[in-house]
Amino acid sequence: MRTIRFSKLTAVVMLMALSLFPLSAIGSQTATIKSVNPTHKQLLWLIAHAETPSEHEQLATYYRQQAQRLLRQAKEHQEMAAAYPHLNTSKHPGVRSLAAHHCEDWADLYAKQAKDAEALAAVHERMAKEAMEKKH
Repeated sequence: MRTIRFSKLTAVVMLMALSLFPLSAIGSQTATIKSVNPTHKQLLWLIAHAETPSEHEQLATYYRQQAQRLLRQAKEHQEMAAAYPHLNTSKHPGVRSLAAHHCEDWADLYAKQAKDAEALAAVHERMAKEAMEKKH
């Protein structure tokens, strides 16, 4: 019996390719995928090597999911900032304004990051369309 040996890099690349196969196998139907949850290594590979419409659509879906998550976090921090004026500051002077400001800063940051993630999704959607046009 013959033994086949793979380097760690070859094995990782093969596993990533196999894990992405179900999404790439459905081709143009990838746009209907509601959730993409790649591992960090898979995400890095997709970012560095995406060429096919399916790969760019996966990245677009990923960034749209990130934008939604970031918007939820922005909303949570806005709600927290709004709650701080009700804090009894007689025991902790200055906490209310510091805490509310902190939450507002995070809400603004998350909202900006969500906007950037949406922009990245749009870029990858355009790249998917261009890749599809090259195929035909």
